[in-house]
Amino acid sequence: MRDAIDNTRRMRDVVGDRVDLLIEIHRRLTPAEAIVFARGIEDTHPMFIEDPIRPEGPDAMARVAEKIGIPIATGERFANIYEFQALMARGGVEYARVDLCLCGGITGAKKVAAMAEAHHVQVVPHNPLSPIGLAACLQLDAAIPNFAIQEYATGFEAGIFESRPEHLGSDIVDHVPRPNMGFVDIPSGPGLGMNLLPDAQKIRPPLVKPISMRPHYDGFVVDQ
Repeated sequence: MRDAIDNTRRMRDVVGDRVDLLIEIHRRLTPAEAIVFARGIEDTHPMFIEDPIRPEGPDAMARVAEKIGIPIATGERFANIYEFQALMARGGVEYARVDLCLCGGITGAKKVAAMAEAHHVQVVPHNPLSPIGLAACLQLDAAIPNFAIQEYATGFEAGIFESRPEHLGSDIVDHVPRPNMGFVDIPSGPGLGMNLLPDAQKIRPPLVKPISMRPHYDGFVVDQ
């Protein structure tokens, strides 16, 4: 835990105070561990800590939220509005990470956003996927009053991380808006504002990967 806290402080030292830190935990901590970690990094002032624990227990997430000074972002695994409602009613989330591809598309996400607005919760759409997913998210972002920031997937290709400005999969569509000073234009064309190229499947053939899970020290499977 001390190593993780020190890593976060080093990141803050590198980027300074003009960059937001969004700390992704990916559900890997217990409530007790999440409280210790979050309290240890409060002096780095992250924008939020994401998925500090597994999201199935709204009471546990609310317990963590009550005992830390960093806002919690979660919801990327939620598949319906009722999971969001249970968490918001308990004060267990400040940034709703609705995934349009999982939670009913634009219509389902707008329902979540309206519910979040009533609870003074902001929306950070989850999009580690394709530019088509980005296009749908951007349409949602432009239509809700409680939009915070948009995930814009770059630098991840077939399991390899590399810093690049292009959005993941931008070579299979006719247009992807690029960030400019932290902002992205909303596509204004018909529908979502971008279209798949006719030879998209040839450009990016299906990538088949074996199913693998990160093992714990004792060999047991870890949720990742």
